[in-house]
Amino acid sequence: MPTDMLKTVSWATDVLSRDPRQLFHVVRVLLSDLRRATGMDVAELYLADPQQTRLLLSGHSGQGGEAFFERSVFAFGEGFPGLAAQRREVVETAELGSDGRFLRAQVQALGYRGFVSCPLLLPHAVVGVLNLATRDPARLEAARENLAFCAPLLATSLYAVMTSLGERTLARVQQARTPRGRALALLEDTLDATSALRATLRPRHGEPVETHPEQMSPCQAAGCPALQGQVCVSGLPELPCANLTGANLTGASLTGAGLTGEPHTVCLPLWSGGEVRGVTSLQFAAGLQFAAGGPVGSGAVAPLLWVSRFAAGALELPSAPAEVPGHPWLEIETLGAFRVRREGEWLAPRDFKRRQAYELFKLLVTRWGRPLHADELCEALWPG
Repeated sequence: MPTDMLKTVSWATDVLSRDPRQLFHVVRVLLSDLRRATGMDVAELYLADPQQTRLLLSGHSGQGGEAFFERSVFAFGEGFPGLAAQRREVVETAELGSDGRFLRAQVQALGYRGFVSCPLLLPHAVVGVLNLATRDPARLEAARENLAFCAPLLATSLYAVMTSLGERTLARVQQARTPRGRALALLEDTLDATSALRATLRPRHGEPVETHPEQMSPCQAAGCPALQGQVCVSGLPELPCANLTGANLTGASLTGAGLTGEPHTVCLPLWSGGEVRGVTSLQFAAGLQFAAGGPVGSGAVAPLLWVSRFAAGALELPSAPAEVPGHPWLEIETLGAFRVRREGEWLAPRDFKRRQAYELFKLLVTRWGRPLHADELCEALWPG
């Protein structure tokens, strides 16, 4: 089996090195081959975001998809995938039904007993997590050994692919001559890499740029979670936003769900220089609730976040506008009449409480840089 898996991973690496946009297709093939080669019932791939805070379902192969889609997002340290990512080590169980670390009750109800999560690691980052599930826990040991064999190569390949996608997008953005042209280049590359219908970039400061003008409803920007750095996907309870509409994809509504009239929307924060400079929103066709990799749109989130981090700086989106300076704390006029203004308000001699305080202040200012003897001060403050 290791030889067969090595061939599959090598094929995937070769295809993606020539055309990184085949990522989603290659992931489906890779997971299908991995599942068959290990004799497991289900294989999943969760990819990590660049901020190393969340894992998002980016590929699924096997039966029971709706049950596995009960949770499409795990924070680092949460559930089997999150624990594997946080600890940077394999997490497994042969008694899934009674393991409190597992957070998908519908999967447990289907009789799965064995589960293994293997992190895809680089020295500086967690690329993602591979999951395998089985009803026969006797298959776990061989599956774990095979994952350990292919995981390092797969981690390197996926990171290289997402880096390559980002570099291609960056090159396209840099070719544009205007800020609007650069924003459109990013959006068009985003549409090329996904099945999204349309996209909009809304800078934190400035006018939005749309691939299809006036076809996406304006976002109610007040309190936008994406502007605070959160990913939002309509219908996913793990990534909520009250401003997004779409099908309710929670567990109870998965079975037999029909078409919906609202498109599915994904909003991604656009990071640059350590701050969110804007939000990229994508819309997917109404009625498409699920793809082979999971809920529509969610599978593209992690790769798109990796891609946009390369191009965000080249967009030259403005940061917060400079604050209009207020009045100086203290202003003194000595040309003509001697006048003092504090925070924009003129002060009269009586505002100094004591006449000597005002006269001393005036004396020190008008003779700035010149030494004053004690008898001069006394004569100025107490004449005669």
